[in-house]
Amino acid sequence: MLLGLSLLTQSYGLTPDQKVASLVTTNQVLQIFKDIAHSEYDIKWQDRKGAYQAPNRANNMRFTFTDNDFTAEARDVRRGAGKTDATWKISFGLKAFGGQDNIDLLEKAQVGLLKHKGAFSLKDVVCDYSNEAEGLHQTFLIKRPPVIGNLILELGVTLAGARMEAIPGTNGVKCFSADYDEVIARYQGLVAFDANGRQLPARMEMVSQAQIAIFVDDSNAAYPILVDPWMDMPMTVVPGSGSVQASSYFGNTVGYIDILRTDLGGPAQFYGSLIVGAPYFDDGYMTDNGKVFVFFGQPDSTLSTTANWTASGTHMYGRFGDSVASAHPFQNGLDNFPGLNKLAIRAGHICFKDWRSASLIGL
Repeated sequence: MLLGLSLLTQSYGLTPDQKVASLVTTNQVLQIFKDIAHSEYDIKWQDRKGAYQAPNRANNMRFTFTDNDFTAEARDVRRGAGKTDATWKISFGLKAFGGQDNIDLLEKAQVGLLKHKGAFSLKDVVCDYSNEAEGLHQTFLIKRPPVIGNLILELGVTLAGARMEAIPGTNGVKCFSADYDEVIARYQGLVAFDANGRQLPARMEMVSQAQIAIFVDDSNAAYPILVDPWMDMPMTVVPGSGSVQASSYFGNTVGYIDILRTDLGGPAQFYGSLIVGAPYFDDGYMTDNGKVFVFFGQPDSTLSTTANWTASGTHMYGRFGDSVASAHPFQNGLDNFPGLNKLAIRAGHICFKDWRSASLIGL
């Protein structure tokens, strides 16, 4: 349980380092660090890209999602001194699910997002994605049977800087980098179920470098049918790092703020609050741009379970939030007096963020 840190500040004269130490020893703060790490996998709309995107640190991939397909590319293209950057891209798109059941490529999907999960709903098919440390879990929910014949999903494949091979003895394919001939992704783990939960025979075939076919025996099956493959890397190791989850420094820097809260309905009072700098955070479209989170102290001496304020770096590999500190006491409320609203954040240099607008106001 957190102590009343504002009282500690005034009565016992703890240093900022001591106050931070009191914060970070609690289970709640450890959970905050975990939540920040998990939130990096969230699927979000990116205005700069004009698409939905999500990074996957464990597999060193970045995914871009459109109405009926997704693209995978290297999240961090750096492969170490003397090595070629990983500039490959792989796209998989559903084109048809039967001989006369082509997907309307102009149809706009209805999109539903919940953190690291996304559903792209078309008239006859729902493409679901779950972005996890184990890889990208993709499912196709086929709402109706094909007009003619058994269920066959035709996937168009676009390869840039990559080539594809079937994995012998499995229902899967693997993709190699054209530049350094290493396996960069696998598409496998295929299973299929009908509406009654009955597993259906299913197999995947590589038709060409531009097409994959998934055959499902839907004889006497109850629709809708769920077809379920995965995309991952052979090992969850960031290329060039030699270690799993390299550079995932979430909660690498922490700071203490006394926040004068005037938004709780009672008398204004200072509450000990936490700044968390995640300098290697990937906000979805930019590698390791970094992000800073502020969690307000609460009247019951706990912290908010979700961040009350955030700010993101604007440069690739910028490590925004490499160090954080309160430049002044913070005042939360309508009486925003000058000089009481600045947070110092280091990202290769010192800058200040405005509490209200999160806009850069000084270097």
